[in-house]
Order: sequence, then C-alpha cells, then structure tokens
Amino acid sequence: MNEEQKQLSASHIINRPRQSLINGFTLIEVIIALAVIAVWGLATVFMLLNSIKGKNIAANITFASAIASNELERLKSLNFDTLKSTNNYELLKLDSLSKSCLPDSDCSKNIFDLKTKIFKNTPTNRSCQVELEVSWRDSTGPHSVLYSAFITDKNL
Repeated sequence: MNEEQKQLSASHIINRPRQSLINGFTLIEVIIALAVIAVWGLATVFMLLNSIKGKNIAANITFASAIASNELERLKSLNFDTLKSTNNYELLKLDSLSKSCLPDSDCSKNIFDLKTKIFKNTPTNRSCQVELEVSWRDSTGPHSVLYSAFITDKNL
C-alpha cells in the first residue's frame, strides 16, 4: 500500500459516520432512556395518587360544611325562645343519633357526626353563640371541623 492509499484510508476512518448512527442506539443509550422514562412514570403515578387523596379530603370537608350549614339554618329557623330553652344534652343526644355519610360511598368508612353546643346570653341577653363540630374518620385518620356562629332574636 502506497502512502497515498494510506492517507485515503485514514481519512475515510476519521470522516466516516459512527457505526451506532447507522445501526441504531447503543445499550447504554437505551438503558438511560428507560431510566428517564421510569422516573417520569413514577413521579406521574405519585402525583395522581396525591391528587386523588386531595380530592377525597376536599369532598369530606365540603360534606362536613354542608352538614354544619344545614344544622345552622335549622337552628336559625327555630323560635329564639325555644332555642334558648333547649339544653345542650338534648341537642347532643339528637345529633349523635343522626349520623350521615357521603352519597355513593361506603358508610362504614366515612361516618360524619355532628355535635352542637349553644352558649346562652353570649354576648347579649337576646343572642347566643352556636358551635357546630362535624367529625369523621377516613383512611388517613380522624378529622373534625368546627364552625361557630351567633344567632340573635329576630324580634329585636
């Protein structure tokens, strides 16, 4: 082989395209690509699970708010003198008997319990403070939401 042929041959080796570009990806490139896809997939799954958990917590808090709102409206519709003459023990006894659960759910998992307390003559003689506590237990443990409102005599 003469000198000119050796230079052409060396030039051809340096300038030729990589073999992997012609035949496909190397094993290292495939493993790295699969690792990136696996990390992305796991992150997506964890994000979806957390969003489902957050949706369930929001649904429970919304349902607890609806229970408290309905009870507060019921108490507001009562005659003020009747409301002031009712003692807390009677209210707690009635509320404990009426438990609620979310629609389209297993009632053995999410039972909402309502407790009502009435503080009479607070802050004035013709008003009272009402505290409504809605509690429930779900897969993440026990929860409760406390609402407080003032009811005044409408005949003032």
